[in-house]
Amino acid sequence: MFSQQAVAHNALHDVSDVLIIGQGPAGLSAALALGRVRRNVVIFDSGEYRNQASSHAHTIPTHDHKNPAVIRQEMAAEIKAKYTTITFAGIAAQTVSEVDGAIFELKDANGRLWKGKKVILATGSCDVMPDISGYKELWGKRIFHCPFCHGFEETGAPNGATLINADNAAEIMTAITFGHLARQFTPNITILTNGLAQLDTNEKIVAAKAHGLKVDSRPISKLTPGDSGSSLTVEFVDGSRSTYSFIYHKPPTKIRGDFAQQLGLLMTPAGDIAIANMFQQTSRRGVFAAGDCATMLKQVAVAIGAGVTAGAGVNVQILEDEFANGWW
Repeated sequence: MFSQQAVAHNALHDVSDVLIIGQGPAGLSAALALGRVRRNVVIFDSGEYRNQASSHAHTIPTHDHKNPAVIRQEMAAEIKAKYTTITFAGIAAQTVSEVDGAIFELKDANGRLWKGKKVILATGSCDVMPDISGYKELWGKRIFHCPFCHGFEETGAPNGATLINADNAAEIMTAITFGHLARQFTPNITILTNGLAQLDTNEKIVAAKAHGLKVDSRPISKLTPGDSGSSLTVEFVDGSRSTYSFIYHKPPTKIRGDFAQQLGLLMTPAGDIAIANMFQQTSRRGVFAAGDCATMLKQVAVAIGAGVTAGAGVNVQILEDEFANGWW
C-alpha cells in the first residue's frame, strides 16, 4: 500500500531516498531500478569514465559494438523521459558522510549539501598506466585490457602481443592467459617482458613457450601507432623495432574518488570495495556499491546487472527501515 506518511517524512526533512555517486552504466542502472519503484534519487556525475578512450563497447545485448558514450547518453535519456523521481545533479560529488543517525550528507563540487537515506557508490575505476612512452595514447585503440571487450575485430590479424610490465605472479599469469586467448584471433602471439630477463626461466613462461607462445625480453623504449591505424610499433632500447596488430595488457586499477575511505568501508586485497551480500551492500549499512569500483570483473554488462541489484537492495532496506520506525 502506498504510504503518504513515508512520503511526508521525506518531504519534511528534505531527504532523498538515495544518493548515487557515479553516472556510468552501474549508477544509471541503479537509478533506473529505483525510478521503477518511485524512489527519490539524486545522481552525481564526475564526467570521468574508464572506457572514455574506447570507441566501442562489447558483450552488451542490443548495444554490441556501440560507442560507450552513446550507451550512457541513451540510458540517461530514457530515465529522464519517464522517471520523474530521478534528479540528475549534473555535478560531481566531493565528500560524503553519515550524519544524524543513518542519514548521509553529500557535498557536491559547488559546495551544496544534499541528504539521503542511502548511498550507492558507482564511481567506477581507472587504470594505472605504466610509464612507457606512447602507452596512454594507444590505450583503447591498439592496447586492449580484455579479449572479450576487444578481440573479435582482430580476427585474422597477422600477429599480436601481450605485455608483462612487473615481475609478479598475477601479471605474469594474466599475460599468459591473454596470450592463449588471443590465439583465437591470430596464431602468432608474443609475450613482451620489457627487460625482465629473469622471466625467461620462469616455469610458467617456459611452459607458455612450449605451447607455442613467443617471448621477447628486450626493454621497451616507446610505443607508436602504425601508419594504417590498425597496428602499433614497439621500439626497443637497442633501437630495433617490432610491429604488432594489438597488445593485450591489464594494468592495475584503482577506484575513483576517496568516498570508500570517507565512509570507512572494507576493501578487498585488490583494492575494490568489499561487498557483504548479494544485494551489493558494503560493510556499512546504508551504503551500497556497484560496477567497476566493487568487482574484479570490470565490464559494462556486469556493471548494469550490479546496478539493478543495488537498486533492489536499497529499495528493500528503505522498506525495512520504515517498518522498524513505525512509518507504516
